[in-house]
Amino acid sequence: MLSIPKITKPIKSLFLKIWPRKTSKNKIDFFLKKFRAHYVSVALNRIGGEADGGYLIPDILHRVKFCFSPGVGETSTFEKELSDSYRIKCFLADGSVQGPTVSDPNFEFDPLFLGPINDATHVRLDSWISQKVSKDCGDLLLQMDIEGGEYAVLNSVPRKTLSQFICLVIEFHDLHKIRTFSFFKKFQSSFNKIFQDFFVVHAHPNNCCGAVGIETFSVPRVLEVTFLRKDLVKTLLKTEDVQLPHSLDRKNVPNKKELNLSKEWWDKGVK
Repeated sequence: MLSIPKITKPIKSLFLKIWPRKTSKNKIDFFLKKFRAHYVSVALNRIGGEADGGYLIPDILHRVKFCFSPGVGETSTFEKELSDSYRIKCFLADGSVQGPTVSDPNFEFDPLFLGPINDATHVRLDSWISQKVSKDCGDLLLQMDIEGGEYAVLNSVPRKTLSQFICLVIEFHDLHKIRTFSFFKKFQSSFNKIFQDFFVVHAHPNNCCGAVGIETFSVPRVLEVTFLRKDLVKTLLKTEDVQLPHSLDRKNVPNKKELNLSKEWWDKGVK
């Protein structure tokens, strides 16, 4: 009798690396349907300037005392406007730079990466918050741009920690990998956790890196999303339907072509 050798884990891992499992179109459609269902229309203001570093935020900043902003990069215009216009104290963290490019008395910087563990170079979001503010500190704001590390952070952070924020502004990276199931799984898991307590109030493709075609629609490689906690939506909700691009949207990179988000992401008329 012919014996069929058992596929070992190393061989299976090699097989999946060479021929990664593909995400079905049905799974992507289901995710986009959920994204559309969680997209609501509220009045928005632009904070942080006219190019990269500027984001659309609902009218909630008068409630915020502290902003946590992992991922500093080359610009801190968002945090600077929070400090200058709203007197919001900003905690910044980034292990790849020595500090923000501008100084401000309301800035407090840590040379650490945000991550799913605490070690010499990383700090968890829940640990970082507990180090900086008291439990009764009030409503918080999160602005996160950590170059792909957002999925590990979101999938490891306790839901209770995330719900301390009334608004999340997150830049999601590597969306061109959405047809690879291993990426899609962590991508979908991140959004499912957020959707438990937040609605989407704005989404804008970063035109830095282009987009890829998925069947009949496009997916930007980098997508900025603003979320508002559900308990605040009722008082800010507009009767108008969501319409993109928003009048306050600006190109992240001025000398590159703008990207518009496909209606599959936001138009509730899409079936």
